[in-house]
Amino acid sequence: MVGIIPTLLTKMRQGESNSTASLSLKIHALWAISYSLLWLGSLGTTENMAFRLLYLNTLVTSGYILTCFFLVLKTWRNKR
Repeated sequence: MVGIIPTLLTKMRQGESNSTASLSLKIHALWAISYSLLWLGSLGTTENMAFRLLYLNTLVTSGYILTCFFLVLKTWRNKR
């Protein structure tokens, strides 16, 4: 969540020219929506189904973190 602030600042400074910032914002929005839907869905179900939805939520979050890590590596390689 913290990385969204520098991404927004970069996007505002450079406009549409920075594809990594655009991709980062899209991935963040997709993660936030899926996280919210899975969490809210787990509130109104049985314990077994809630566990499955929350487990899926952790998989989505792990994928988001790994994707952000690879975006940071990509940006770092381009800076060299």
